[in-house]
Amino acid sequence: MANFSPEDLLAPPPPPDFDKTRHIAIHIPREQYAYLEAIAHRNRGVTLGVALEAVGAYVSDLTPPPVQLSLIEGDAP
Repeated sequence: MANFSPEDLLAPPPPPDFDKTRHIAIHIPREQYAYLEAIAHRNRGVTLGVALEAVGAYVSDLTPPPVQLSLIEGDAP
């Protein structure tokens, strides 16, 4: 979400066997759901699954970046 706006992500064309798709349920935070909805809206109402595929087509590494821990913890002045 930090690297690509919904306008940057274009939905890939459907696969040749699109009539044999499967339904899955994924649980994601609201802000990520809203991001997928924005991609779906931008691509003229594609399904959220296709929007998720669009993210997968652009982003190859989904691991979160490392977080720098604070060196000062607790009641430090």
